[in-house]
Amino acid sequence: MVAHAHADSALAEALARACSARIVGAVCQEGVTVSDERARALAASTHAAVEHMECFAVYRACARASVPAAALLAVANRVGDGARAAWRQNARAAEAVAVAALVAFLAEKRVAK
Repeated sequence: MVAHAHADSALAEALARACSARIVGAVCQEGVTVSDERARALAASTHAAVEHMECFAVYRACARASVPAAALLAVANRVGDGARAAWRQNARAAEAVAVAALVAFLAEKRVAK
């Protein structure tokens, strides 16, 4: 069973540079971590900076199809106690930041061609 999946490093680095973002590791699991105890355990065991459930599947599918992939994530909440409520409160604003950064990245790529 495959336990790890990775972004295309060249694409991730280009995206990070264009969006003034940093590249971090993400832990992917079956659901949102909603307890501080579990969040601490995951951080200690994986050294991941963020949690994202969909990246693993997307990276695996892209790798199998030989398609480069990278994710641009705008963090809407911390994991642990209160995670769901914080996500509900902050998700739209975080999404808007990510979309604006991605549009700028794509426009830059288009001009460079």
